[in-house]
Amino acid sequence: MNYRTDKNGNELSMLGFGCMRFARKGGKIDIDEAEREIMEAYRSGVNYFDTAYVYGGSEAAIGEIFERNGIRDKIRIATKLPQYLVSNYFDENSQAGMNTMDMVRENVRIASEAEAGEFTQEDFDVIDKVRNKIREVEKVGCTGCRYCMPCPQGVDIPGTFRCYNAMYIDSKSQGRYEYAQTVGLTKDAAFATQCIGCGKCEKRCPQNIPIREKLKEADRALRPLPYKIAIAIVRKFMFRKGK
Repeated sequence: MNYRTDKNGNELSMLGFGCMRFARKGGKIDIDEAEREIMEAYRSGVNYFDTAYVYGGSEAAIGEIFERNGIRDKIRIATKLPQYLVSNYFDENSQAGMNTMDMVRENVRIASEAEAGEFTQEDFDVIDKVRNKIREVEKVGCTGCRYCMPCPQGVDIPGTFRCYNAMYIDSKSQGRYEYAQTVGLTKDAAFATQCIGCGKCEKRCPQNIPIREKLKEADRALRPLPYKIAIAIVRKFMFRKGK
């Protein structure tokens, strides 16, 4: 692992572990999977972790994980820092949101081998082309920052937008399947139709997304009538009283 020294003389791993996108189970962070990923990164030299109170249980999860493993005094925690590429103008450590073991290992490998200044203009041009291509097909410019959360009505706003975008970046069936699994079949329903239009989310959105309008649009695309009926039937059996 490569390291940088901050202004206080602390050695920080070039790769920071972004703790916003942990895998979830039943609507909550899968603490055991998160622990496996964090400890894999830690054993590989990562000592810098980024979290924030808006990351939906992230702070509590990493606190529990660090305490379980007795490593709190061996790592550094940041609240919210900007993301940068490893380049000539590298100012901060690069952070990456990771929610699978493969992501952890790949990012660790890159951060261990990469050096500042390796990116050429051609590399940046390729990145720009990929970014622009994604923007052409995505429906909502949501970054998943979760500043819009929690919704007073329980709507999973970033989850809805992620699945809506997946319909056009991956496939319609994939987006709808993910929506059913992660939003439609959680114990506490988080459908976009629960929105009452209070607008609190829009005031907090750094991307200035017209969230109320886009939620209606997303729900129409993600839950056509056959899907609505199927999800309702499955929910009835999954959460019937006495089960």
